[in-house]
Amino acid sequence: MDHSVWLRPEPGARAKIQASINRFASERNMQVFKAHMTLIGDLAGALQPTIDACNSLAPHIKPFQATVASVDCSDDFFKAVYLRLEVELSRQTLAQYIPETLVTDDRVFRHPHISIAYGASDAGVREQITGFLEQALLGYSFQVDELAIVRSAVSIPIDEWKILYKMKLGATLPG
Repeated sequence: MDHSVWLRPEPGARAKIQASINRFASERNMQVFKAHMTLIGDLAGALQPTIDACNSLAPHIKPFQATVASVDCSDDFFKAVYLRLEVELSRQTLAQYIPETLVTDDRVFRHPHISIAYGASDAGVREQITGFLEQALLGYSFQVDELAIVRSAVSIPIDEWKILYKMKLGATLPG
């Protein structure tokens, strides 16, 4: 099964960020998706190795602070408009606990961000969304406290993405 591992903001921040995702999806007829930071994306195969890796990782990663450093846009479908984050968590720390059997390339936690709009191809639309978000969220700090294993990948329609397992950072998944 194709799947990904996400980091998610604490509930209050998740609701605030989700409101922006929902707003622009509704106004611009774009996809709605759950607010998240992709830790590892587009994994293929069985879930159990990912569950095992998360069981190894989660106890070692405590909830951490993230701050919206900028609002950016790109031509990448999944990063059309996104919040670039400064985080108190290093890739080196993560690499200590994610087995190479799960990830052997450079896909782990690159460019920490939370996407706000997928597929906004019009530069004017992206600039409008960016302007609003700079006023609403630039400098916003929040805790990231949840790890999720999600049925999601480029090959899966966004409206079929589904959280399969959730756990608080610093905890373990039920076996």
